[in-house]
Amino acid sequence: MIDYEKADLAIVKALSKAALTLEEIEQILDADRKYFSVEQGLDHVQTAAVKSWAKSEALRCRAQLLAQAKPLDDSLEEGLGSMGKVLTEEDLGRLLDYGEIKSDSDEGRMAKQDLYKMAEYSAKLHEMLDDNDDLPEWCLKYIYLSSAALSKVYHYLDYKIFRGADSTK
Repeated sequence: MIDYEKADLAIVKALSKAALTLEEIEQILDADRKYFSVEQGLDHVQTAAVKSWAKSEALRCRAQLLAQAKPLDDSLEEGLGSMGKVLTEEDLGRLLDYGEIKSDSDEGRMAKQDLYKMAEYSAKLHEMLDDNDDLPEWCLKYIYLSSAALSKVYHYLDYKIFRGADSTK
């Protein structure tokens, strides 16, 4: 349940890139897009920036908690999950990020959710528009930027996955 007063303060802090508490992070991540656009008057870019900052703050808080955590029992063997199952590459997912350590933040699932929404909205907009429609410049700019950004992500991941599949042979 969202406490709107706390969420309002959390959004202000996120926009100014200030440190967030776990409760503030939760308030931001639980809020829906309607809250950001209608109640807060934020556009899509600002909303994405707030959510992105909250996610990075969540990772920072998680890292702090992990640094304070006690070491695991020596009885646990490396490669075993919490249920004693040997973890496979399929369980862990692919490392498509920079670096050599895979996070467990389910970024693939979150990306797929956003891609689903993008595909849905793109199809609706495609049907909505006629070839001779005159659109405001800002609409064209956002469509272009979204297309260009999605293209860059596609080509990066396409190569990264191709190179990863090629290196296993």
